Amino acid sequence: MRVKFTDPLRVPVMLIMLVLFMTIPGDIIGSPHHGHYNDIYSMDVTALMGPEDTELVVTLSSNDPTNFPVPEELEKFKVKFQRRRHGQRHSHGRGHLINERHVDLVDNQIVRSLTEVPLHARLKVESEFRLGRHKVKLKRTVEVTLRPDLIVEDVGYPMTVFIDQPFNIHANLQEILGENSATADVTLYTDGLTMTTPDVFIAPNMPTTVVFTGLSYSTPQLIPFTIDISNASPAEYDATNNSLTFIVEVVPPPTPGETEYSMEYQNWRNRIMLSGTEGCGILEEVEISGDRDEFYLEGYSVDTTPGGSIDVSFRLYADNVLAYTLDIEDLTSTQTVDDFEFYDYCDEATGIFITYARNPGNEAYFEINKYSGLDIYVNRLNGTITESTIADSGLHMDAQTSIQTSVLFDDGFALLGGSASMTLEAPDIVDYGFSFPTFNPECAEEMFFNHFIFDYIYGEGSGTMNPTFLPRRNQAKAAELHLPASIYLAENYPNPFNPTTIISFGLPEDSRVSLRLYDISGREVLNLTEGHFSAGRHELVLDASELSSGSYFYSLEAGSFKQVKRMLLLK
Repeated sequence: MRVKFTDPLRVPVMLIMLVLFMTIPGDIIGSPHHGHYNDIYSMDVTALMGPEDTELVVTLSSNDPTNFPVPEELEKFKVKFQRRRHGQRHSHGRGHLINERHVDLVDNQIVRSLTEVPLHARLKVESEFRLGRHKVKLKRTVEVTLRPDLIVEDVGYPMTVFIDQPFNIHANLQEILGENSATADVTLYTDGLTMTTPDVFIAPNMPTTVVFTGLSYSTPQLIPFTIDISNASPAEYDATNNSLTFIVEVVPPPTPGETEYSMEYQNWRNRIMLSGTEGCGILEEVEISGDRDEFYLEGYSVDTTPGGSIDVSFRLYADNVLAYTLDIEDLTSTQTVDDFEFYDYCDEATGIFITYARNPGNEAYFEINKYSGLDIYVNRLNGTITESTIADSGLHMDAQTSIQTSVLFDDGFALLGGSASMTLEAPDIVDYGFSFPTFNPECAEEMFFNHFIFDYIYGEGSGTMNPTFLPRRNQAKAAELHLPASIYLAENYPNPFNPTTIISFGLPEDSRVSLRLYDISGREVLNLTEGHFSAGRHELVLDASELSSGSYFYSLEAGSFKQVKRMLLLK
């Protein structure tokens, strides 16, 4: 059939809409391209075997729930054994374990109980729902594993525990059943104590473990314990080998020794030193600026115990705010000199250095040094920069009023260290300079000059540590406490200035940074820095001795972040 148009401008409306719909990109009409919904929706699956059944949990989620919410119902939901690599299905049947339609989701989840599913079987899970005119299909495979509360780390025997401190017993049941499977009541008993965990499923080649918690004893002693599973069903095990006996040694808990200490803190903030020579028509200058602080702590004790590995916990607070934290486990001796065992730890990235030495049964001492510094070195020849470097080591504390610290060296039997604090002296502005002539046979006299200025804060303390310790914490989480929550560019200090000022910025994560200086007309004057910076706070000293008085703008770019601030140079 032919359609004849008498007027070329009178095109059927439906035809126009069809053409437009076919040519408009999918992202313009607010929907992803067909087949790309796996970039938006995801499906997580767990299959955990317990004593009676396997709990299958399917969770759907969306990375854009506002525009693409998780549906309240699935059109189809299927679960079956996954085909083995050699091409055959699992021996437990060929059909679906689950084949359901119009399945409701509760809190974005589907929970099903599966029976007669063997351990380590792989299941294929499929879900399907409709989104507008499109069908969304999600597929996942999962391996059936034992429930987490039946899989606990295997703790060897014999055990050592402390007086009046609760402890747990982890009983590895494979040591009893070997290659057999069973469901059993697991009983722990000793004189005056019986504890039973009912209906424990025990599978071969898996570390099925039962945990007995909350045990404690008030006196030093050796306690024989027995684990018994004599009622296991089916009883396909060696009846003469139905229990496990072991010894728990109860010992006095670690005790803190008396620790004498001394500590010191110094802070050189807004530090500038200018030195050089002028003569024979040559002016050579060296400028060093930046910010430094240093904490030093040493301790001594005569309450020590035999050698072995130690755990170290260290906390450092500046003005009651956590500035640094460190937790080390199982630090071992690096060398032995004159009966002293030496333990060393060094992390140059954060500026921490620790030395611990002990003569077992006699005495021990430690030294902790925490250093951080921003050093900017500039060399000029007749006003032209010939060399410029920046070195930033460690996190800056910049304490103004007080320092608090807690340190603990723990070998499992004795504790060395404790808590201490000190008050810092009021800040002192040091401004000092001098110059004197030196003889140069080629052009008469030269003048040597040196001038430095900085805010100086100092503190020191000594005495006996309080034998209390701040709680241990995860090092990675503690490190987050010193990092900015977001990128920032601070106001330069001082402002107005002549001729130097400090620009500081913070990064919550490692980023590539560009920091530039512009004049009032928007012309770039200086590229202050450009490169990759680590997460944390950073400072840069701007020397504007070669610039004219007036207003300037400095701009920070880091990823998608950009911010501009104003400064005023007055000469």
